Amino acid sequence: MGQRRVRVSRPLSCGVRRGGGHLAAVVIVVPEDGSEVVAPDLAWLREQVLRGEPDFWCSGSGQAWLKHPEGPELLLAFEAGHGFYPEYIDRRGQYWIPRSAGGGGKVPVWVGGDPIIVCEGFFVTADLAWAAIEEFCATGERTSRVDWVRKSEAGWDYEYWEHPDVKLQ
Repeated sequence: MGQRRVRVSRPLSCGVRRGGGHLAAVVIVVPEDGSEVVAPDLAWLREQVLRGEPDFWCSGSGQAWLKHPEGPELLLAFEAGHGFYPEYIDRRGQYWIPRSAGGGGKVPVWVGGDPIIVCEGFFVTADLAWAAIEEFCATGERTSRVDWVRKSEAGWDYEYWEHPDVKLQ
C-alpha cells in the first residue's frame, strides 16, 4: 500500500485538538531568551533540534521547556558532543529520563545559570530528541522510541559540587 501525501497550505503547528474542535496549543519557552512561543511551527522546532546551533540551546536558561495544554511538560537541555538530555514530567508530576547505551561518565550541563552533573547515559541523539518532541506535541505522552525510567529510580546523584570541572564560589 502506497504512502498517502497530505498537502498543507500553512505551516504545521504544535497544537492539540480538544473536544468540540478547539485547538489547544503547546507552548515552548525558548532557552536562548526565555520567550514563550505558543503553538510553535513544527518545521522550525525540528530544524532547531536536528540542525540548531549550540548557542540556541546553551545560552540563556540552558533548557527548553515545552508545556502541553493537558499538563505534561518536556524539558530539554543540550551538551555538545553528548546530545540532548530530555526530562518528561507526566500529569501526576512524576519525572522520567532516558536510559541509553551511553557510559556512566559525568557531564556538566548549565541550567538556569547553575551546573548540574548528568550521567552521559541519560543523553539521546538529536533524532530521538525530535521523536520525543513530536510525540509530546501530538499526544502529551513520552515516545516509545526512548527507553524511559523514573528519575527517582535512575540511581544517579545530581549533586554538582564534587565534579572537578565545577568550581563553587
